Amino acid sequence: ADIKLGDSLRRALGQTPEGLQKSVLDSVVEYFQQRHKTKYDDSQVVLGAGAQPLIQTTIEVLAQRAGNKGLKVAVPQPGYGLYPPTVQAAGAELVPIHTDAKDHFLPRPETLYSQLKDGSKKPTDIPHAVLLTEPNNPGGHYYTSKQIKDLAHAIKAREGYVIYDNVFGLTGFAKPMTAPNSVKILKEILGDRLIVIDSVSKSVAAGGVRAGFAATTDPKLAEEIQKRTLAPDPMAMAATSQYLPQSEALAAEHRQVLRQQAEQLSNFFRTRRIPFIKAQGGFSLYADLNAFFSGYRLTLENGQEVELSRENFHELLMSEAGIKIHADTWAGGPEGHYRFVFSIKRLPEAIQRLDQFFSRLKK
Repeated sequence: ADIKLGDSLRRALGQTPEGLQKSVLDSVVEYFQQRHKTKYDDSQVVLGAGAQPLIQTTIEVLAQRAGNKGLKVAVPQPGYGLYPPTVQAAGAELVPIHTDAKDHFLPRPETLYSQLKDGSKKPTDIPHAVLLTEPNNPGGHYYTSKQIKDLAHAIKAREGYVIYDNVFGLTGFAKPMTAPNSVKILKEILGDRLIVIDSVSKSVAAGGVRAGFAATTDPKLAEEIQKRTLAPDPMAMAATSQYLPQSEALAAEHRQVLRQQAEQLSNFFRTRRIPFIKAQGGFSLYADLNAFFSGYRLTLENGQEVELSRENFHELLMSEAGIKIHADTWAGGPEGHYRFVFSIKRLPEAIQRLDQFFSRLKK
């Protein structure tokens, strides 16, 4: 994000900690009002050193509230690879919710119900939370208004919480882009059982700003989360207070770049006849490489010949082409599916290396 923060950082150093925190809280409250048409006040907002720590702390607090009953946290799969260990580190039980490619890996309400069954006849016996992100990661798709409403009503019927990770919310680059105002919809249906997690880092390409914020209409819950959360440093708070008022304009510029990058990588997959999920937003494409795990071989730089497999593909791509991707197990999705991040400066070179790698494969 092309904003000079020198003046704001100097002003931040001259403020009291209380004064700086108030300016950030005010900018967050205004952001929710302008961006999501929803109203929160300072007592309902939590500041933390990034979105991920806030997610973990929120789950810790909900698990503490659940007491001996325990807390089950449903996480759609495939998903962001850090979600499962975060849930477990917070002391909750992970419930993977398996999704389907035909739904762009978005969870369905009926799937959510069926996979949360625990043998109890009463749907409210087990307190639980559902961790949602939009667009979904790695699928890169937004919900329709009906989908998000149906999910919200299904979760409300079980008296569940939604932890809604919105850090990629402003990255929707598809044309036309018809994403619903999910925060407003969820808040109207779930009330104080919605916790929204957000930050400026992803939407405005300011990844170094380790500051996130959470919002809930339950001031007591906000207070409990804040007590457990590591606060952002003064420079990150100063940056947030400057970025948030301009987030929509900055994100619009960022979306143009993301759209071009997504199309470049998409064209490579199309040329190579590699199936993938066409993303509406986010930073990555999710591709199915299973066709290459049935007899394709690669001659390594040292002359050794190896057969390509799910287990070695990501390692060979790194050692032979210098391209880093996670193993297919990282996202918890179908076997042989991989997440390719396109939001990198050297994308044309990376695509060229990918092309050269696949050209070396022989059957």
